[in-house]
Amino acid sequence: MKSTAWRFAPWLFIPPIAPMRADPRFQSLVEGIGLSDYWKARNVRPDYLKQL
Repeated sequence: MKSTAWRFAPWLFIPPIAPMRADPRFQSLVEGIGLSDYWKARNVRPDYLKQL
């Protein structure tokens, strides 16, 4: 069963969390909760990666 945790994670993308998004471990977090699969299926790149 796929994780639905991504539905409850909008706080990950508010401005005060930017230092956490810059941490290399953040990618494993978004993969673990299914966000990277979601973005891939929709053929989009998340905004926080566009800024890098």
